[in-house]
Amino acid sequence: MTPASHPERYETGYLGDGVILDLESTVPLADKDKARRAAIAWLARSVEGNPVRIVRINSPRSVIGLKDLIALHGAEYKPDAIIIPLCRTPDEVGVVADILDGPLSTIGIIPMVELARALFAAERIANSHERVSALFLGGGDLARDLHADGSWESLLCARSCIVAAAATRSIAAIDVPYFKSDEAGLATEAAGSRKLGMTAKAALHVEQIATVNAIFAAE
Repeated sequence: MTPASHPERYETGYLGDGVILDLESTVPLADKDKARRAAIAWLARSVEGNPVRIVRINSPRSVIGLKDLIALHGAEYKPDAIIIPLCRTPDEVGVVADILDGPLSTIGIIPMVELARALFAAERIANSHERVSALFLGGGDLARDLHADGSWESLLCARSCIVAAAATRSIAAIDVPYFKSDEAGLATEAAGSRKLGMTAKAALHVEQIATVNAIFAAE
């Protein structure tokens, strides 16, 4: 996952299966417009390896998030999927799908489950629209909402809920990135998530990609 406000970092994500450009939490308010323009310009570029291109918008309940959606609607080149941060209800997915209708109808929708209320709606969110292609655990915000410490064990129940909800549609269940610079800890956490039924894990740093790929690609 790469801040869209730093185009010089985009290519570091090409070693993975997909690249997530973030318009939300890693981009300061003053840089939102610049990040949006850079992301749209990136969508028009030819990229070696042709990775899956994903854009995490701001919340569609905000003016900034609506600007993100309108900009993507008008862009000539489209992402393969968008991520909805802080998704609360199935209705929110429906609003995003409606805005992305027509020429953008092939764009996948990936709701982030990072609020306590979303855990109880995860199955309905997964089944809210045919273009929902994955559920994504947002561990940092969810831990804060639960008043938990954010460790793997503290979010075990949340991971299980997401895996079960995703399984009702046979869609991907994406685990939260590992936030520490500790390869052994990353490997342990990724292996535990895979055994639980997670099908992918996001990475914050290029150094994490090889470890994550090896664990999730293993037979």
